[in-house]
Amino acid sequence: MNNGIVEKPPSRALDGFDDWGGEDHDGRAEQGSLVKFTNEAEWIANDEVLPPTLELVAVNIDRYVVFWSPDGSGPNREKSYYLKPGQKFPDIDQLNADTPKDQWRDAFGKLQGPWQAQHIVRLLHPVSMDRYSFPTSTNGGHAAVVELRQRTRDMRQVRGERVFAVVRFVTFGDDGAVNSSVLVASDAPSLAGPTASGGMKTVETPSAKEAVKDEIVF
Repeated sequence: MNNGIVEKPPSRALDGFDDWGGEDHDGRAEQGSLVKFTNEAEWIANDEVLPPTLELVAVNIDRYVVFWSPDGSGPNREKSYYLKPGQKFPDIDQLNADTPKDQWRDAFGKLQGPWQAQHIVRLLHPVSMDRYSFPTSTNGGHAAVVELRQRTRDMRQVRGERVFAVVRFVTFGDDGAVNSSVLVASDAPSLAGPTASGGMKTVETPSAKEAVKDEIVF
């Protein structure tokens, strides 16, 4: 996974589940601890390994178009930008094809174009209110974020509530080996409303009738 980017995005009205947003959901500059997946197959934040029991609430999804500096020093902040609500990712392959090779960089043992699409999942601890950010530019990471978004949107459609998913960070692979770093939804994915524990209540999984808004006759 490439190094993440944390900086203040522009202000916005909707979170990234209802529409692909490009900003932190409340416009504050701080983005919390940056979550990374190491070569040792560990999830870390602030150089500390995250406990496997840690579960966080996914409160927003940002989308970022990154332009990496050719010297490997990191992203070029002047050229990189957040996408606005409803704005699609540009054609990254075409952007790289149009960029002179002297602006490309060595990454993971090969020459790569400077432009890259990135998703950033914004996370919140429901008790401590500590913030975390999980940036990903991998195919597996993008697929996981898209699935997280779709499941959240589906639950909101069925329940009519502004629910959010609880997620955990796990290794990926049937045999326990790490094949990819992904963000995985937990078995109890949706939350809404206040309770005494963390200010949340669990939203029950919808029945088939609720999901299709009709009776199912066998």
